[in-house]
Amino acid sequence: MGRVSTLTVLLTGALGALCAGFLIAAQEQPSSLNWPLLAVPLVALLAVFAGSKAIRGTGAAVMCGWCCLGSLGLFFAPCAAAMIAAARETR
Repeated sequence: MGRVSTLTVLLTGALGALCAGFLIAAQEQPSSLNWPLLAVPLVALLAVFAGSKAIRGTGAAVMCGWCCLGSLGLFFAPCAAAMIAAARETR
């Protein structure tokens, strides 16, 4: 089950990044965006590869927090749900 959940997290994360990319590309002034904040979900996705349940759980918590605080977080909500499911698994 571990590989399926990892693939699900990566696919939903890629879909969220693609949707967010379309909105960012449509902005008239992309320089006004907070670029380091946009990197948070991409860094949080790396936690899915960790063998430690604590690291996967922390990555899921960071993604959930970003979904609540970030305006583009709606696109990453399915990824956050998949990360929570992946964090609960034992490897």
